[in-house]
Parts: sequence; structure tokens; C-alpha cells
Amino acid sequence: ERKAQNTSGDEEKKLSEEENLPEKENLPPSTREPSGDEGHKRAPDEAASAQSYEERPYGKEGLLERLGRKAENLNRNAETILDSLSAKMRHFRELWDYYTELLNNEGTQKVIRSVFLRIRSILMHIRPSILKADLEVGTGDPASTANILAVNGMFYPLVGDKIHIKPDFDNKKLEGNFFIKGSVRLCIPLFHVLMIVCDRKTWKLIRKLKKEETDDGRS
Repeated sequence: ERKAQNTSGDEEKKLSEEENLPEKENLPPSTREPSGDEGHKRAPDEAASAQSYEERPYGKEGLLERLGRKAENLNRNAETILDSLSAKMRHFRELWDYYTELLNNEGTQKVIRSVFLRIRSILMHIRPSILKADLEVGTGDPASTANILAVNGMFYPLVGDKIHIKPDFDNKKLEGNFFIKGSVRLCIPLFHVLMIVCDRKTWKLIRKLKKEETDDGRS
């Protein structure tokens, strides 16, 4: 009899539990009581989402902070660019003042004049006494052929009718007759070159142009 009563009590409990199960399952997720595992899993996720929500710079304050940081970065970059430009301008102005003063110096002008006269003497000595040329020139490009004629026109006051160039604007061509006559004595150009090289003022000017020596002679 006791066993029969126990079995009947167990069956009633099972039936009551089965009747209550649908009611719990039909409850919405917000009102349903979480089980042990679900509660432990949900708690860290909720804490992380709340923390990330607090750290996100939403709202007017976060937007103003981001705009302020961008403005600071732009201001810093603009200051860096202006500093570099001002430094370059100062360096360029120093170089301009230095070379202007150097070239306007009387001693510098004397050295430059002396070198120019000696180079002119060398060119006048090696110049041919007779020069005649009758050429037909074409590069295949009308523009470059016209440039050759322009260069020939620039030297016309020096050579005159001694060099005659006939252009060919359609074909590549270099034909004609060329005659040159003259005499060169190597001792005369060599003398002028040695006078330029052995002059201490010339080397002093070169060192000044390289900014390796100042006016007081210090290197």
C-alpha cells in the first residue's frame, strides 16, 4: 500500500510539472527566469555592452572633443610647414646676400675680367682664318630643323655668308661641302691656361664661391 501511494504521489508531481512547463515556455524572454548557465553567460555580456556604451564618444561632448583634436592637429601641421618655409627663405636670403656681395666686390670683378680676357684670347687664336660650308640639313622634324636655322641666324654676325645651310623639313639629311683653314700654336693657349690655373686669386675666388673661405682668408 505504501509503495502504491508513493508511485501515485510521484505521478501527480510529474503531471503537475508537465502542466506548468508550457506556461514557463510561453513566457516572453524578458519575464522568463534564466537558468544558471544562461545567467552566468548573460552577465558578462551585459557588463561589456554597458562599458562599451559608456566609452563611446556619442553626443555633443564627444563630437566637440573629436573636432578639437582635429583642429589641434591641423594647427600643429600648419606651424611645422610655416617654420620649414621660413627657414628655407632665411637660407635663400643669406645665400643671395652672400653671392651678391661677393660678385659686386672689386677684387672679384678683376679676377672675372682677367679670366674672361684670357679665354677670349684662346678662342681668337684657335679661330680658323678661312671657313666655308655649304650644307643641306634635315632632322625629319620641321620644328628641330627650324631650330637649327635659328641658331645659324644667331651666329650670322660672326660668320656671315661663310656658312650656308639649306633646310630639308621632310627627310633626315646631312650633306654638303665643308672647308676650313688655319694655324694653331699650342704654346699660346697653353700659356693662357697656365696663367689662369697658377693665379692664386682665381683659386681664392673659387673657394669663396664654394663658401670654403671668408674675406679674412680663413678657410
